[in-house]
Amino acid sequence: MPYLQLSDAGSMTYAMLPAGKYRNTAQFRGRSETREVTLDGDTGRDVYFHWKGDAK
Repeated sequence: MPYLQLSDAGSMTYAMLPAGKYRNTAQFRGRSETREVTLDGDTGRDVYFHWKGDAK
């Protein structure tokens, strides 16, 4: 079940989430990438998604 779902986020998106384990999925031009991250509630984490090629 999604905790946070954005249908049209910008190139940089910032979200404050409570401690826990999350699976982050981003889609761009029909391709998806997924990252898992565990938050401890004290420090922030950066999660990066990169797609090679043309960004048209």
